[in-house]
Amino acid sequence: MKPAFISLIAAMVVLSSCQPDKPWSPDDEPGIDPGNTSEVKPASPVKEPTNIGDVEQGLWFEARLVPDSIPPGATNEEVENRRDRLAIVNVTLPRPLPDQLMAVYTLESTRSFENTPVVLRAQILVDGVPVGNVHEVIEIRSRDNKITRTVDLLSAFEQVPDSFLATVEGEFHLMPEGTDASTLDPATATSGSTSKAIQFNPIRVNVVPGNDAPGAIIDDSAPSAMPETAEPEETSPTDTLPADAPVEAGAPEPAPAS
Repeated sequence: MKPAFISLIAAMVVLSSCQPDKPWSPDDEPGIDPGNTSEVKPASPVKEPTNIGDVEQGLWFEARLVPDSIPPGATNEEVENRRDRLAIVNVTLPRPLPDQLMAVYTLESTRSFENTPVVLRAQILVDGVPVGNVHEVIEIRSRDNKITRTVDLLSAFEQVPDSFLATVEGEFHLMPEGTDASTLDPATATSGSTSKAIQFNPIRVNVVPGNDAPGAIIDDSAPSAMPETAEPEETSPTDTLPADAPVEAGAPEPAPAS
C-alpha cells in the first residue's frame, strides 16, 4: 500500500505544477479591500490666490473719440498693438476748433474679482490737467455693464495749444479675500496691496491751421480776383508835344499858361 500511496501523492504534485498561472488581480495586492468599490479620484489643483499682478494685467482703460464729436476735416487714427488692443489714438484737428472734443474711456477686463474686490481711483488728464475721474469697486466682470466715463478734452484749456496729450493716472487697491464689496467706499477704501500701474492708451491731438485761419495754406489752383485798374485820363494832342515843338500851319495856338 505504501508504494501506491506515494505514487498517488507524486502524481498530484506533478498535475498541480502543470496548471497555468492565475491572472493578476488588484484584489490580490496586500492592503486593498476587495469589498470597497469606491474609485480613488485625483486631487483637484490648488487655486492660486489673486495677487496685485493679476489686477495690473486684467484691467485696462480703452480711450476713443466719440464719433459724433469729430468735426469735418479732422482725422482720427486708432493704432492697435499685437494683442489687438488700442496702443494710441492720433488726432489731427483743424482750426477753427469745435466747442467740444469728447472722448469715452471704458474699463476693460479679462477676469472677475468676486472674492477679492478691487477699488480703483483714477483721473483722466489732458496735459496734466484733470478733466474727469473714475472711483469704482470692481467685483464681477460684465460685458453688458462696463464702467465708462465721457470727458471733454478741450475743457482743460482757455487757449488750446498746437498739440496736447490725454492720459490716465491712479491706483488699484486689491482687497483681502472674503471682503464684502458692498461695504467698500471707492473714494476712501485702501488695502496693503496697491499698484499705480494702470494700463491705458493715450490720445494725442495735433491742431493745424484751417482754410479760414491765419497762416492757412492758400490753394493756388483757385481763381484769384484781378486787381482793379484806374481809368486813363483824357489828354489833348498838344499835351503830348514838347514845349519847343513847331506848330503846324492852321493849327490853333496853345493857350498861354495862366
